[in-house]
Amino acid sequence: ITGLDLVEWQLRVASGEALPMRQEALAITGHAVEARLYAEDPAQGFLPATGTLEALAFPEEEGVRIDTGVEEGDTVTPFYDPMIAKVIAHAPTRAEALEALALALCDTVVAGPKTNAAFLVRLLRDQDFAAGAFDTGLIDRKLDILMDALKPSRAAVALGGLRLVERKRQAVPRPHWATPFAGNGGFRLMPSAPLSLAVEVDGALSEIQADWDEDGLSVSYRGTPPTFVEGGDGATLVDLPDRVVVLEAGRSTTLTWPSYRIEEDVGTSDEAVSPMTGRIVEIAVAPGAQVKKGDRLFIVEAMKMEHSVSASRAAVIAAVHAAAGEQVNAGAVILRFEPEEDA
Repeated sequence: ITGLDLVEWQLRVASGEALPMRQEALAITGHAVEARLYAEDPAQGFLPATGTLEALAFPEEEGVRIDTGVEEGDTVTPFYDPMIAKVIAHAPTRAEALEALALALCDTVVAGPKTNAAFLVRLLRDQDFAAGAFDTGLIDRKLDILMDALKPSRAAVALGGLRLVERKRQAVPRPHWATPFAGNGGFRLMPSAPLSLAVEVDGALSEIQADWDEDGLSVSYRGTPPTFVEGGDGATLVDLPDRVVVLEAGRSTTLTWPSYRIEEDVGTSDEAVSPMTGRIVEIAVAPGAQVKKGDRLFIVEAMKMEHSVSASRAAVIAAVHAAAGEQVNAGAVILRFEPEEDA
């Protein structure tokens, strides 16, 4: 907002030079606002997220500045601050700066760890925040509204489903398409009938509807096609080997074909898991100990943040699977309780 490089001035003063301008010569022009784009999960209390930045791209727009120290292919680890970038927008007015920043975040591509991008976009467009009528309690008061921004839109799921089906068709060997009767492309002599196809949306099993007609392949999700007219922000598709990621208004929606793997269930009432990837600071219980609801079980630390995990019910500790100082992944089972009927 001053048009001057104040950091350069600091370095020059530290070197013994005089300030190049006097106070009365300075002027402020317009408004600037900064958002910190973090690898974190707002839906899980803003806990830090880790993982490889499988796709990372920032917009190059007039009035938008990106300060970052990572690039595509880097890994966000639990050992350092999980900030991906500072995104700064400058415009003649506060309202224009807020919207420019929101659009810049909408145009930012991040695939890999979860981020707070969608949360930031919703906050920037909140009426109270835009009007300057906010305090430190704003997020708590409007948490449900702000968190609603994290839910994938039907249009985003439909767009990702369309790409999944297109990729599946392209993967079929050419001989299978020698005749319309040999392939599985939905050819019918009678009027077309939509196919319901199972997909995983952000890890949850769901269904999309696919149809073929004279205009080609069409896909919908709960009656919604892949259209993005609302808000005018558009959507970005990121093709990864095992999944498709749809980015829309900062939201990240991941679609895959169901794996149908049989895995051990975690997170039940008979066990306590780590809420994030990090280092176990303390194990507060031992096998055979009796705990009541709310008692501290263990503390895990990552990226300068300690998170205390408490007992969800009264129980007897059956086994402890980690020790202080051990590095664990998010979802790792740290301890188990005796079954409720035996506790």
